[in-house]
Amino acid sequence: MTEIVKFNIESKEHAGKSTAKQLRKLGNVPATIYGDNQAPEMFSISLNDFVKEYQKGGIRTRLAELDLAGRKISAIVKEVQLHPVTDHPLHIDFLRVGKDTTVKVAVPVRISNEDKSPGVKKGGIVNLVHRKIDFVCHPSKVPAHIDVSIEGMEIGQNVHINDLKLAEGVTPLDTSNFTVLSIMGRTEEEANPAAAVAAAS
Repeated sequence: MTEIVKFNIESKEHAGKSTAKQLRKLGNVPATIYGDNQAPEMFSISLNDFVKEYQKGGIRTRLAELDLAGRKISAIVKEVQLHPVTDHPLHIDFLRVGKDTTVKVAVPVRISNEDKSPGVKKGGIVNLVHRKIDFVCHPSKVPAHIDVSIEGMEIGQNVHINDLKLAEGVTPLDTSNFTVLSIMGRTEEEANPAAAVAAAS
């Protein structure tokens, strides 16, 4: 299950630039929650609390629990509007999470067991074709990353998406059996320098 981040929020009855400006002066950020066939709600959230979690990265892949005076709301961050100069959050959109809610998320790929790959030991290059993969799933099942082990892999071998064991309910947006990574030999590296640069970066 994805990590749950918790925020205390306060109800906001009025919209408009003046209200938003006043909230920011008080150290809060205006926000809106919508979805799950319910009416949108406006509220504010502590800037410091949100930035602390935002700076950890992956805020859109973590389930949020919003506490509004004891009423708990499950949600996921959909959009963060940032100040063009300071990069401070100016407004946050949350998607309310229900039983049937699904989201599209880009999940990073993490390579493991490079030291156990005979191909790498022989000088092969790991060509990571997809650094992130788009998935569709319930917000509670969003994986923090996709682990791809290259243990035992030789030069010339590939890992396709269907080779990976994914959690139930986590479905790739691309339904083809696409290549996630491959082990390239030095001759392939010379013949395809663009791919080699991408793999090394």
